[in-house]
Amino acid sequence: MLGCKIFKSFFILVLLHVTIVSTNSTASENVIKKITAAPVTTAMLDILNCVGGEDQLQDEVNSAVAYVSRLRDNMPASLVQMKVGAAGVVAKICFVDGICWADKMLSNPLRIEEAQCGVTAVLAVQKYCPNIPTPKLHGFGREKLHHQFSEWIQGQTLHDKVDSDYMPVQIPEKVVTSLAEFVFNLTTCPIPRDESKNYFDNRELTYYSVENGASSFP
Repeated sequence: MLGCKIFKSFFILVLLHVTIVSTNSTASENVIKKITAAPVTTAMLDILNCVGGEDQLQDEVNSAVAYVSRLRDNMPASLVQMKVGAAGVVAKICFVDGICWADKMLSNPLRIEEAQCGVTAVLAVQKYCPNIPTPKLHGFGREKLHHQFSEWIQGQTLHDKVDSDYMPVQIPEKVVTSLAEFVFNLTTCPIPRDESKNYFDNRELTYYSVENGASSFP
């Protein structure tokens, strides 16, 4: 009886996962092709050159999806979306229970260092000012690309919110007040001076590095 209930629960989760994936505009197997078929930016070129091409990027993403699945007790997960940013690519990976993670992929060493400094800042804010909303960090991984895993924050960028077809630009009032509140709370956060300048300490997060070409996703 218990086994039957467990099976039914798992079956429901699988159905939920199928629903989540199907509601996305692009099926997971076509996400890579779509993003590489779009006008290729410098960041995307760096990613493709680093991994060796479109097929190799698919392998890289598959390894990342398998890795985050193991981080959550082998819960099934899949790629549902990818976006190209100024520094790299962000993938949206969703699990069968509806929870989604972001996988920020970087290839440029300078961008990787900047991302690590950003993680340091986020950890400090979470420690001293937990009331300030920040994304939860889940860990790091590396094969050919540097992967930074965090919770997925659903929303729009300021660029998306602004109606740039009309002049002058109109920024929604809620965006302005939310940004002002965030900046004020951040600048008054009592982070000790010595910790505010600390460099990234990888002991606080799971991090795997590659040596001699070995895979870092166990």
